[in-house]
Amino acid sequence: MTTKQKDLGDSIKQAFTALVVLAFSVIFAASCAQVAPADPVAKAAPSAVPADPEADKAEVRKFFDDHGAAMARVDTATLHKMWADDVVLIDHEGNTLTKKQWTDLLTSGTEKIEGGDPSSNTTDVRIYGNTAVAVLKVTQKATLKGKSHSGRMTIGAVLVKGDQGWRMVLAQLSEIKPVGDGS
Repeated sequence: MTTKQKDLGDSIKQAFTALVVLAFSVIFAASCAQVAPADPVAKAAPSAVPADPEADKAEVRKFFDDHGAAMARVDTATLHKMWADDVVLIDHEGNTLTKKQWTDLLTSGTEKIEGGDPSSNTTDVRIYGNTAVAVLKVTQKATLKGKSHSGRMTIGAVLVKGDQGWRMVLAQLSEIKPVGDGS
């Protein structure tokens, strides 16, 4: 195993560990009644069992369909409604971005999302009260800083349901590379 492969493996392990810790932290925080009332996501009344988990799963899948379309259109008004104010994006290189940084990437044209092949996309959703954990596998067509950034991606995301519906609080993107591809 080359140093580059080991470093990539270590980076993936660190990113996965961070995602797991953040996901559990969000789930714990969402289940506690002592959340700051100024937070619009916190207005949701947590429950141990959702009233209709299948309906919630369908809503979350639609959320991601709408989210992808809004990203491609650079519809920041819609995206701002879909993202919590303190949303965190962990990009494919392990960088963490705030809502403003993520918006700036899109509006500046630094990142351009053109969509992709939705027929090969999958979304696995799990519902925990008013919290959803989703794992998406998507094919995207995109450019980042003028270079192609197209291909298969895995996206792990955490959403919380509040008065305004589902809002994303965390997303992590990872490129899917063929096994043995050390680049």
